[in-house]
Amino acid sequence: MTTDATLPNRALVRARDSSGRTMSSKDIFASDRNHDLGISGRRSSRRHQKAKSAVVTVGEGRGFVVTCRQDRLVLTAAHCLPFFPLCHSMSDLGERTYKALLAPLGDSEPAVWAECLFADPVADIAVLGSPDNQELYEQADAYEALVESATPIAFADAPLKGKGWLLSLEGEWFGCTVQYMKRVKSPLWISNTAQPIVGGMSGSPVISHDGAAIGIVAVGTSSGFQDRCEDQYGSPNPMLVRDLPGWLLYAQTNHSRRKKWLARGD
Repeated sequence: MTTDATLPNRALVRARDSSGRTMSSKDIFASDRNHDLGISGRRSSRRHQKAKSAVVTVGEGRGFVVTCRQDRLVLTAAHCLPFFPLCHSMSDLGERTYKALLAPLGDSEPAVWAECLFADPVADIAVLGSPDNQELYEQADAYEALVESATPIAFADAPLKGKGWLLSLEGEWFGCTVQYMKRVKSPLWISNTAQPIVGGMSGSPVISHDGAAIGIVAVGTSSGFQDRCEDQYGSPNPMLVRDLPGWLLYAQTNHSRRKKWLARGD
């Protein structure tokens, strides 16, 4: 390697690549940057692949698997449910249990039963769990087999504005802009999508750059709601940390804290 003190700083260093071509420091810096971007891209691809493995079929839409203490639950859009459970504390098992609702992603005929643990038709979000394992033990076993075959996804708070990712019907991730207004506790607005949000994508996770779920797809891009966060059209969707029930958020927070304590050795 040689140097020439008369050259500008970013062209001082000379080197040769594998083919013997002389490289300036500018080439070296660009090569290093591309290498770093390649590593970052591979990490992002792994995170996206992990997030995709959490997604399951829910009726004519989708949902995704998360953990709650020792259980695995399915989050989805409430409108993906065939009916809403009755709003009283003494509901019958049949009033909150769905027959043949779930399936692995891509299966067109759901066969797995599930019980509704929470549903908010206004926010358009629902939480599903295992059917009663006393009366419906075979259906409960099928549910457990399905969620155990998935990789649970973590969920986190959404950025005030940033990059998000959505899963197409073809199983490919594409980008969008996600944002919300903290002072009014707004829903998660999705805009600038690289592809349209279409029927069948409802219930899919909206994931952040680090692969965590931050929202749920509930409204298509053709709905034409005016985005109040900026002068663009977008669509309001459930934001997990705003719309999930407190018992699930509490369990997730404690789980994250325990992981940090174990990592520190406390």
